[in-house]
Formats: sequence, C-alpha cells, structure tokens
Amino acid sequence: MTGIMKEWTKEIGLRHQGILVSAIRGGDANAKDDPTKYLIKAYRDVILVSFDEKPSRFIEKVSLDELKLRMKKVLDSFDHYPMHFLLHIIFASEVIGYKHPDEEIRNIWKWFYETFVYKIHLNHETEEQMDSRLTCNAKEFASHDTRCYYH
Repeated sequence: MTGIMKEWTKEIGLRHQGILVSAIRGGDANAKDDPTKYLIKAYRDVILVSFDEKPSRFIEKVSLDELKLRMKKVLDSFDHYPMHFLLHIIFASEVIGYKHPDEEIRNIWKWFYETFVYKIHLNHETEEQMDSRLTCNAKEFASHDTRCYYH
C-alpha cells in the first residue's frame, strides 16, 4: 500500500514527520500570488506523493533553480508573516535539509533553513542537536526538559 508521504519520510522519526506535516497547509491569510504559496506548492512535492504529475494548485514539481528563486522571494518578504507560520516553514526546511536522501535537495533546503534563521538573528541547530530534541523521550519532551536539548 502506498501512503501520501514519500518513502524517505518513513525512515525518519515521528516528530520529524510531524514537523513536515505541520508545514503542508501554508498560510491561509496569504494572498493567492504570495511568494509563500509558490514555495509551499514546491515543498509539498518534496514530501508528498502526488496523484498526478501535472502541476496543480496544491503541489508542483519545480527545478532546483526555480525552487531557490521561490525561497529567495520568501526570504525577501518574510517580515509581514506571523512567526508561528514562519516557524513551520523553518523547522520543516531543517528536517529536509538534514534528512532528505537526495544531496541536491537536502543542500538547497539546508541553505534555506540556515539563511532563514540567520535573517531572524538565530543560530541554526546541527543535525545532532535537532535529532536530540526530536528523539527525546515523551515525558521530557512534553515538559520542555532541558535534557532534550543540546547534550
């Protein structure tokens, strides 16, 4: 049986997958031609199995050059988006940037993640730090126990 998520996502942890799913929806209040709408359509192609190879309003396969252009447009216009929405994109790009099996796709999403956090004056996590946080036991994770972070 085929699922909606691409095979590579089944090889990562459940919290990693949850982060990927959380960014699928995109920003409801954003205009139809908003840069995030185009980025999220391309994002969905990285993690979801499409019912059709043709581009749609929901999912679209794009070249790496087009993907980077879409990423740059979001980076240039992120000031007016709610932080909650941005965090979904940032954390999802981090997971793809560390876990996607294709090196080119992994590298472009890692670039986007690192550039985004730099633009909002944060340091990026290493893959080990992300994994430590996302694989922490449920009780410690739910309590925001600092043992889950950066051993």
